[in-house]
Amino acid sequence: MFKKSILTLVFLVCAIVSSAQIQRNILDFTLGTTTKTQVNNYLKNNHIEFSQDKTGMVEARDIKFAGHVWPVIQFSFYKNKLYIVKFLDNDGFTPAETLTLVCDNLKTGLFNKYSSCYKGKEDSMWMFGDGRTEVYLSYGFFLGARNLGLIYFDSVLYDKQLKEGLDEL
Repeated sequence: MFKKSILTLVFLVCAIVSSAQIQRNILDFTLGTTTKTQVNNYLKNNHIEFSQDKTGMVEARDIKFAGHVWPVIQFSFYKNKLYIVKFLDNDGFTPAETLTLVCDNLKTGLFNKYSSCYKGKEDSMWMFGDGRTEVYLSYGFFLGARNLGLIYFDSVLYDKQLKEGLDEL
């Protein structure tokens, strides 16, 4: 009987831990694994308009994700591995009322899926993290416009990139 109880407890803990993980697959990409070449090839093959700046960040346009067509999507890389995906919109692209509805839907979806990973709210940003992956939802005014952002990032690569940048000081 004792062994059965232990086995049941282990199973429950595993179920809780596995459900508390934030998805690392965004679109057809995996944080920490997908390369810049793979992102560029995907965008080209799907006829998605994109550009790359001198820092290596790739910016795409008009991709549907989480039920919304995002006018700006940014992909950032560290040592050629995808570590940040930012979905961005503002009231210059989408009416403010629509942005509010989209934000409310995203917030509900994130809490339904990742409530055990909720890290808190700062200003107008809700933060979720599982120690490996973070997702932030932000909504507020910036530079005279209402802005909505959904950001996924690989915590480990983000910390390495940040440390490398601080080492340059």
